[in-house]
Amino acid sequence: MDIGEDLVGKVAEFGEWLEARVRTQVSVAEVPEQTFIDHVKRHPGLIVLESIRTPVRQRAFFGHDVDYLLRHAPCPVALISAPHANHSGASNPAATK
Repeated sequence: MDIGEDLVGKVAEFGEWLEARVRTQVSVAEVPEQTFIDHVKRHPGLIVLESIRTPVRQRAFFGHDVDYLLRHAPCPVALISAPHANHSGASNPAATK
């Protein structure tokens, strides 16, 4: 839980740097994608996901979890895809605070 809260906190800092209102929650679940859906049904908003693009036969493949959320979320879903090189944190303004 501590690691999850730390990771979510860093992402929230970035959202706040962009002047977005950010609300976070960390939980443990057997089916994480359904937990997202259940949470959004109680607290409508926007789901923002980051996914690394993986080329599979000349197209992007985001995996079962992301596909499930895109198909079943009762709210808008923003899927942000970044090249693998951007995951170092160097391009994240919140990482330099």
